[in-house]
Amino acid sequence: MDRRFARRLVLGAWLMLAGLLPLAAQAQSPAPDAQAALLAPAAAPACARWSATHIDCFVIGSDGRLWLIAWDATSQWGGWRSVPQPPATIDPLGGLAVVMRGSEVDIFVVGIDGGFGNLYRLTWTGIGWTAWSNLGRPGASNIYEVACASTAANNLECFARVSDNHLWHKSWNGASWGAWTDRGAFPSPAGLGGLAAATWSGSNLVVYAIGGDGRAYRLVYFSGTWGTWQDDGKPAAGELRQVGCAARDTATIECAFTDINGGTWYRRWTNSGGWEPFANLGAPPSYARGVTVANYGEDAVVVLSNASDGRFYRTFRDPGADTWSQWYDLGRPKDVRVFIPQLIRQ
Repeated sequence: MDRRFARRLVLGAWLMLAGLLPLAAQAQSPAPDAQAALLAPAAAPACARWSATHIDCFVIGSDGRLWLIAWDATSQWGGWRSVPQPPATIDPLGGLAVVMRGSEVDIFVVGIDGGFGNLYRLTWTGIGWTAWSNLGRPGASNIYEVACASTAANNLECFARVSDNHLWHKSWNGASWGAWTDRGAFPSPAGLGGLAAATWSGSNLVVYAIGGDGRAYRLVYFSGTWGTWQDDGKPAAGELRQVGCAARDTATIECAFTDINGGTWYRRWTNSGGWEPFANLGAPPSYARGVTVANYGEDAVVVLSNASDGRFYRTFRDPGADTWSQWYDLGRPKDVRVFIPQLIRQ
């Protein structure tokens, strides 16, 4: 059975259950995490770092729309704003990629067209939003997830986890898109999902994928050559679920992960020290779904998660600090809120 179709059946079953509960049920009660985890969008959020003092973060709301929240060093976090909607329905399981190129920001989502998942792109030009463009899919395959990065102002590199369990790759050279290229099969079938990409030192790329076994797998493009998938394992606490990565500079990559228990993890690579072990960041007040990472200042980092209660949470490590902050609530977009009523004993 198709992975996405199976999840939609589960979602439909929960919504049907909500409609069949007695009138004595208490409406507008937030669902327990075990139920809410099925209803909240699973796609990871994504951020664009304009400068050391400004970050824009995007998330897919439970209404299927894109929402934006921004931070700057002066006014801190602002309110939620909506982003132009693509002509197709956004797949909430399909991931969300945001790439900063000079003064432009590119957003990529998976849009459902005629029952198939296609790659869609929207660009902020520095003045306004362009129209959405449909970049299609590899042949007759169905795109499940997307991750993108940029090696230069006139370059985009997009990667897709596709229904044939292969990683496909599509590049933009500043003027046109190339054809989809097959980068081979994933080392583990896609069970839970999770896909991220980052670049460092010019044209070098790293792609992270979470396998169906809950382990993190890493593929590197270095000095013009693709390597083979490396198994980076998983934390001892449990299987991983989602991943988000960002390059701080030409010699540092930072990645954040969620696990199937709703917890979050952090891992950093430096050119001098290699990959560090998984660091446990604990769990936000509600079950962590997607996750992303962004940096600010000289060496500060923030990890953000969209949780099962539909809210957006953050934890951070300030410049020069060794410890992470508690989790802070950034609220939620003004999207459609879905609740499962709770029975009142009589």
